[in-house]
Amino acid sequence: IAYFKIYYPAHFYAARCTTKVEDFNWDVVRGGIRMVESRMDEIDQYLDEAPPGKTVTKEKNEKTLLEIIYEMLARGYEFEAPSFEWSAADHFTVHDNRVVVPLNGLEGIGTSAARSIMEAYAERPFETIEDIQVRGKANKTAIEALRAIGLLDGMDESNQLSFF
Repeated sequence: IAYFKIYYPAHFYAARCTTKVEDFNWDVVRGGIRMVESRMDEIDQYLDEAPPGKTVTKEKNEKTLLEIIYEMLARGYEFEAPSFEWSAADHFTVHDNRVVVPLNGLEGIGTSAARSIMEAYAERPFETIEDIQVRGKANKTAIEALRAIGLLDGMDESNQLSFF
């Protein structure tokens, strides 16, 4: 493992993030190292104030992943936003030495939805948002997640012409 961390760091971080994708929060990570640090502080405060016996596994897992991400960012490596062109459905990849976020790394897009979307895109790029819904079988939540990160910017809602 240490070999990959030293000689193939972007791939190392992509693999580490893939094993913890359920704890990944793109909204925090895309804000950069300060946002990651701030979220870790929030989690620390929450854990300090949590009553004894309260289940805090989710928060601890998120913090563990954020520590890995913080290290990655501190070493000068970056994330690349999810895209139809470079993202995988269910695992982090590397493009231009940046770690590419998979579609299932977005809140609101599960693994099966991400796979359906990426399989449809592999057949032919999407022309409209309606195309993503029909061919990619994306529900409203998935469309909103894609819209929120700007992946649908400039894409028409449907291929229907409007005369008004």
